[in-house]
Amino acid sequence: MQRCALAFLLRVAACESPTGVLVTLPNGARLHDAPAIYQRWWAMMASCANSSASLKDVRWYFTEGDVVPNPAGERVSGYYEPGSHRVVLAGNGAYVGGVVRHEMLHAISRNARHDRATFLARCAGLVDCDFYCVRDAGPAPAADMTAVRVAPTALAIAVDVSRASVSQRDSDDFFEIVVSATNPLPHPIVVDLPASGDDGPPDSFSYRLASVDGSSIQWYDERAWDTSASRFAAGEMKRWVFDTKASFLRATSYEADGLYGNVPAAQRRAVTVTP
Repeated sequence: MQRCALAFLLRVAACESPTGVLVTLPNGARLHDAPAIYQRWWAMMASCANSSASLKDVRWYFTEGDVVPNPAGERVSGYYEPGSHRVVLAGNGAYVGGVVRHEMLHAISRNARHDRATFLARCAGLVDCDFYCVRDAGPAPAADMTAVRVAPTALAIAVDVSRASVSQRDSDDFFEIVVSATNPLPHPIVVDLPASGDDGPPDSFSYRLASVDGSSIQWYDERAWDTSASRFAAGEMKRWVFDTKASFLRATSYEADGLYGNVPAAQRRAVTVTP
């Protein structure tokens, strides 16, 4: 069985220019028209940010490789400059939904900072927000003292797909796998997520996309970088949006599974791929 966590799904820290000062572009950075998928991703971010900002106002620059040096000298997947209203993305991150939408959120707010209410609340699950983002956003509010600690099995976990049938010949071959976790209890909870087995935080949301014939599987495990990822108010639902491409799939029939805290959804979703 071929097992692969696709390279384009790897998340790298996205850090922004800390000031509005115009800085020199990295070597090899080239101005690029916004790809067609950016229209949909921008609409997602404008909706969660309650903004009417225009994608056309942003200038996009792509570079080669996995990372790009930001103005502070850090090697990141992308950054936003408020002074020039431009986004610079490492080539391999230019089509990673969570990375691109992260920078879009900065561009929509015209702010290089990571506002907790935006990145980790209103738009949580749509943007990557790892260690650097969480650190910049500041500490989470104190936990509800009435919250009960529970295992991930106490949650109602579900998975859905934006399109059940995708074509590799379609000019827009992106589709989304959406994983949700809902607290069905009438009181707040804190979920005890299983340890990751390494020095990093535990897994929160995950997905698996496996071919029915068993020939291939792709997956991604999102880490709980912020403590708010495991806190649920009574009846609260959290979700995570994972992006993938039909052109990366080699079989014709797949099943999408979603997990939270390594607990799978009650039901998988079928995805059919046509060449």
